[in-house]
Amino acid sequence: MAAELLELSSDDYVSHRLIDRVPVVFSDRSAYITWKKELAAGLKVDPYGVILVGSACTGYSLNPYKNFRDFHERSDLDVAVVSDQHFDEAWRFLRDLGARVHKLPTAAKKAVNSHRSGHVFDGVIATDTFVEHLPFAKTWVPVLEAMTLAAPANGREVKVRLYRDLFALRSYQQRGVENARARLAEGA
Repeated sequence: MAAELLELSSDDYVSHRLIDRVPVVFSDRSAYITWKKELAAGLKVDPYGVILVGSACTGYSLNPYKNFRDFHERSDLDVAVVSDQHFDEAWRFLRDLGARVHKLPTAAKKAVNSHRSGHVFDGVIATDTFVEHLPFAKTWVPVLEAMTLAAPANGREVKVRLYRDLFALRSYQQRGVENARARLAEGA
């Protein structure tokens, strides 16, 4: 794990180990594509815009504060969904929320405020803490709950980060790889 993080450029790592690979939770590409198509149909997005990332993809967490731990029975499945339509709809919701933000549960309120000052600028919305409040929640929430129960999640939570475009996904993932590499270098 550490060797490939350090030997590949962040761009190559993202290309070869995250965006275009069969995640470790799938036995083959066909099973992965079938799963992506099912999730995409429910979310009403293109299947090529559904990409499993994180430890369910690589087999280990890239979060240096999780000590690069292996994917395990309590790990969630992190899904990148690339959809400019849904991103714009969520962005408008966040922008127009105004004082209604104070009516949200504390975790959702914190997440919304964090997005207003950071994530949205980068073209990413981490929907996991407030997906039930988004305009497309009636469609997405039951689908994510069903996919949490199905293989390969098998009860692990399926979490979605919504990206404006592939460039936003690549940039976000590259920053994560660069942070992981810096943490590894500190420990060397």
